[in-house]
Amino acid sequence: ALEGYLVASLVGLDVDIPADDATVQAFKDAGFPASYWPALRELKTKHPNWTFTPMMVNSNYSWDAIINAQNVPGRSLLPNSWSSAYKSYETASFDYKTDSWKPYDSGTWVMANKQTIGYYLDPRNWLYEDTVFMFENLKYNSALHTRAGVASILAGTFMDGTYIDNFIKAAVSSGVSPYHLAARSRIEVVVPGGGGSGSVTGTYVDPYKGLDLTGHYNFYNIGAFQGDHPIRNGLEYALYGPDRKPEQTATDNEYLIPWKLPDRAIVGGANFIGKSYINKNQQTIYLQKFDLDDQYDGVFWHQYMGNLYAPVHEGRTTYKAFMNMNQLNNSFEFIIPVIAGMPEAPVPEPTDARSRNPWIKTLDVSGLALNKPFDPAVTEYSMTLNHEITSTTITASPVNGKATITGTGTYSIMPGTNIITITGVAEAGETRAYTVSIIRKAADGSIPPDVYRPQNPTVPALSFSQQSIKVQSNVMTGLDPAQNLNTVEQFVSSLGVTAGYQVQVFKSDGTPQTEMMGTGNIVRINYE
Repeated sequence: ALEGYLVASLVGLDVDIPADDATVQAFKDAGFPASYWPALRELKTKHPNWTFTPMMVNSNYSWDAIINAQNVPGRSLLPNSWSSAYKSYETASFDYKTDSWKPYDSGTWVMANKQTIGYYLDPRNWLYEDTVFMFENLKYNSALHTRAGVASILAGTFMDGTYIDNFIKAAVSSGVSPYHLAARSRIEVVVPGGGGSGSVTGTYVDPYKGLDLTGHYNFYNIGAFQGDHPIRNGLEYALYGPDRKPEQTATDNEYLIPWKLPDRAIVGGANFIGKSYINKNQQTIYLQKFDLDDQYDGVFWHQYMGNLYAPVHEGRTTYKAFMNMNQLNNSFEFIIPVIAGMPEAPVPEPTDARSRNPWIKTLDVSGLALNKPFDPAVTEYSMTLNHEITSTTITASPVNGKATITGTGTYSIMPGTNIITITGVAEAGETRAYTVSIIRKAADGSIPPDVYRPQNPTVPALSFSQQSIKVQSNVMTGLDPAQNLNTVEQFVSSLGVTAGYQVQVFKSDGTPQTEMMGTGNIVRINYE
């Protein structure tokens, strides 16, 4: 038996659901497909006060249409540090010459691939207690959102017992859930110990551009963009509004700018939050990333974030906030999309991190000049040889260290046109063919019309003279340190491969290994 630990939120039980289960019948009647029922039933059993409402996505925007709309460079981004399993190899997003992803935002973000987009788009992957809050309905519902619920969220903070009615007032004015407003304010401006940050004390002293920012409040840190002075930035917003100019505008009036009183900051800030997204049918964190409604601004276009992972991250942050406040048993409504044409089963998380780059980096034909310098992006070349040259040797190397190449070696060249194909094969199996048309002149200097396609040169069988190293099922063992066989230099020289073969050693990430070898290193043996 194995003993150990697992993260509780990642463990679930497959339980047979009785045919007459009333909870499941309610989900069925509401319009949820069967693939949603087990997870929703588990959540409802654990939290009876939670309600789940399906959002039937307009059939004009099917699953495939949504995936394609999100698969636009810059629209679905992930950190460049993530595994290549998640990243796009489409030419608009990946540079095959440099074997690197095209960067966004100073190189820290890259484009996700279609499976990754599908994985994060699929609501069924996030119907767990710690992620379902990405579907929380952030609109105000007087039947669900109570004064007592707001009070419990603010408990233990400087707002405890003082600002409850302000958040209820803000909810009525803005149409935004007072739970969301109170929780967001608590996350943004409450410091350890329960006090308020400089955003809400009204005593901030740090004149900026000659402005007096004391006596101003920002309960949601709106406009407090990161930099040297985020609080100062947020209080400048509280003074002048979105345009940060002294002239009073209609928008300033709508948001109750300036925020010289806590009530104005709480209510006016809520008006901003509601108008920007929540009251445009993007009332969940999920919908602020995936804009699936065309009533406002057009479908797909009014998306708050490019970060594909953001709904998961923010959903977990909200869950942790409510958990830490002991508020998970409050009444919550979750709006969960049901998308026409979605797969029968949830889209799995991508795991295949193998390289998909088959491009060739260098190509040489007996040191002779091609009709143009070799460029990995160009796949067709030619050259003309005098009659005296009867054979050529083709060598090549891949852009990615884990790719292989077929078609290299020594060829007999006949008078006429000899078309030779050299193919790069990516680690994951993708191929890219390069052709070299070698034209050999006749003895009289003319060019015969004959066309040949020389077969791959005969490759001798691979064998090893070193008996200490064992090869079985593509795995090498026996690199004995006592014989210095675990150093690359000694290993390569001692392996004793058949003449004509070249041995290369790579680290697991595809970069060359030059010193000590170990588990996970890759040995590539090619015939040159």
